[in-house]
Amino acid sequence: MKLLDVISYAGDNDTFVHRSEIEDFNSHSELVVNQSQEALFYKDGLALDLFTAGRYPLKTANFPIIRKFFESVFNGKNPFPCQVYFINKITTFSVPWGTDGAIPLEDPQYGLLVNVRAYGSYALKIKDSRKFVVKIVGQLSDFNNRSIMKQVNGMILQTVKQNVARAIVNKKIPILEVMTHLDELSADILKVLVDEFDNLGLECQRFFIESINVEDSDLEALKTAKQQYVTTVIGARGQAESRTIQGYTYQTERQYDVLEKAAQNEGAGNVMAPGLGLGMGFGVGKAVGGKMQETAGVMQNNQPQADMIACPNCGASVKKGAKFCSECGEKMPVNKFCPNCGAKVSDNQKFCSECGEKL
Repeated sequence: MKLLDVISYAGDNDTFVHRSEIEDFNSHSELVVNQSQEALFYKDGLALDLFTAGRYPLKTANFPIIRKFFESVFNGKNPFPCQVYFINKITTFSVPWGTDGAIPLEDPQYGLLVNVRAYGSYALKIKDSRKFVVKIVGQLSDFNNRSIMKQVNGMILQTVKQNVARAIVNKKIPILEVMTHLDELSADILKVLVDEFDNLGLECQRFFIESINVEDSDLEALKTAKQQYVTTVIGARGQAESRTIQGYTYQTERQYDVLEKAAQNEGAGNVMAPGLGLGMGFGVGKAVGGKMQETAGVMQNNQPQADMIACPNCGASVKKGAKFCSECGEKMPVNKFCPNCGAKVSDNQKFCSECGEKL
């Protein structure tokens, strides 16, 4: 047994916690704690006295918990075995993190189930030495920085994964746009992690998501869905705007389709069929008699010119923009069109009757 053992640690600042190699102490031992450290005596799973910076002879009365072991068990003369941990209280450590598996979630824009992975880093420092040693360090058999941070990462990674997924879903962030929201998501998750770290005796000062990505097959599926969306929805809206500018509606276009089919209806055995098709296409609304010549004459008279429209009451050609029919005096309707499909709608409609678009 040595007459005097000085227990101290003067290592580098990159070490979270150092466990002293000296484990047998007596009344002649001294403990030296540096300015950036705290020292914790630990025995049989119990955290004993905690010391801040300074020099402490073990024979003094500065050890309320340890002293009872010296006095009652060894009478202060024989060795007293226990571990001493020197905890770094100054350094802020930057620790990398990454999801150990894919996070399955539904893309809020296209409704596809994709597998997301994320990684980044966080900065922490030891806030409560006693809590940190009890919950993290005291449970380790292999004692080093790597094993300590592996333990910390394992305890918080599930929280990170859950909150990354929750933040994306709640904020309805499309996966293809998620990289533009990393700062926002990082701040949201940091708020949650503060309490998680505090339970481990740690202070989380910064948390960063550096990348969120998906598997190649899922990325291709998202790109395909986006292309289909652009082709169908955006294309339909552009077509609707074009119809509005040109001055005709979705129903008008369907009527032209009817006319085209009617004109192609040859050999049907009924010479009146083309005339009926024309009458239906332009909405003449007049009874077709037994003579196709009369029907064709009516249609020729009532067919509007490029800058004319038909009166809904008498069928006369009226100049576009006129408020009343020049033939019968009927009020001319003002056309209003759906911005999505181009269908004509009334002023009091809240949704398009053709495509369901909100007006």
